[in-house]
Amino acid sequence: AIAGIFAGCVPSANSATKNSSANSTPPSQDVIVQKVDKDDVRDIIREEKMLAPDASETELSFTAVGEGIAPMNTVSTAQALALAKRAAITDAYRQLASKLYGVKVNGKDTVKDAMLRSSTITAQVNGLIKNASI
Repeated sequence: AIAGIFAGCVPSANSATKNSSANSTPPSQDVIVQKVDKDDVRDIIREEKMLAPDASETELSFTAVGEGIAPMNTVSTAQALALAKRAAITDAYRQLASKLYGVKVNGKDTVKDAMLRSSTITAQVNGLIKNASI
């Protein structure tokens, strides 16, 4: 039997931690800070329709729905459902990262004797998703 599970991931702005002066260590000299223009991010969010309907200007919320299919070669139904859930969560994270950071696409064509022998296209997503609730 094949089962599909859907999962949503939403980063929470309320879970940000505050540094206390008693327990904090001095920042490392190797830390690189990258600044992003908020207006550019808001434009992308509006274009991609990623903004949740109840989000205000000070708090942004992103949602994604992932899909996972249970593998056929599992020991039990519970294991199959757990693996499908893990796949759905991972897919939702991937969708969030691709919307926020973009997708790198590579293509390779092999031609011999003026004929296409093989064609390969790969897509790669790199990003960090923090403070997500599932």
